[in-house]
Amino acid sequence: MPSHTRQLAELASSLKFADAPADVQARAKSLILDGLGCGLFGASLEWTHILSGVVRRPEPQGGHATIWGRGETASPASAALVNGTMVQGYELDDANPATIHSCAAVLPAAFAAAEHIGTDQVSGERMLNAI
Repeated sequence: MPSHTRQLAELASSLKFADAPADVQARAKSLILDGLGCGLFGASLEWTHILSGVVRRPEPQGGHATIWGRGETASPASAALVNGTMVQGYELDDANPATIHSCAAVLPAAFAAAEHIGTDQVSGERMLNAI
């Protein structure tokens, strides 16, 4: 019998957003909008300025992934770090009410990965499915 981890991975890799019930689709979209809004709010917070400056030191030329709401770029890993900090920065994310509290980790990683792969290679449906 496959491990629980393998079973979960196989289930996750076979899921399709289009197959999710309409209420699950709507909830996912709402959480995404909530997370992005929190990230944009967090873009101007002092700790975001500090972290953005720290990230810029080893990456003075920026990178290929967007730091939301700041007109800056960084490597995908650094952009995901800054964006995740922004989403979580004022602890408002997933407050509509959510039961999983995952936007700060999931959204920045998914968006950075999409930019790394190439946004022309990632459809909206593929992005929703990944998130």
